[in-house]
Amino acid sequence: MTILFHHGKLLACATALALGLALTSAAPAAADTAGGRTYITGTEWQRSAERSKLAYVLGIADLMSAEYAFQSARGGLSNSRSAIGRLHAGFSDVSVTDAVAGIDAFYTENPDKLDQTVIEALWIILVKEDTQ
Repeated sequence: MTILFHHGKLLACATALALGLALTSAAPAAADTAGGRTYITGTEWQRSAERSKLAYVLGIADLMSAEYAFQSARGGLSNSRSAIGRLHAGFSDVSVTDAVAGIDAFYTENPDKLDQTVIEALWIILVKEDTQ
């Protein structure tokens, strides 16, 4: 992993690969219903298999973790000021499985918010609740 943080091009490739894997393995139901959009909403999330949900959140967590380490190594990151820093802090106490369960619960408890993206729901679960 150290090599990634010393070579920006390699990190960019690894980040793109992680994101690509997360998006391509995420939510087969979403691929059929997303209508060309590049994001997944609660509607697609609820139709997705558990394994796809785990892969999606793991991809987001891996991408966030790589960016956090990259920015931290350059001294340009503050947990309280950056989105990546705040997500990193949120994930520090929450497993991927718990994050998926939290997203499931968010959409179950808020059926009027099924049009919100999964990343918005994840933000609310990991960051917003922690800062209120």
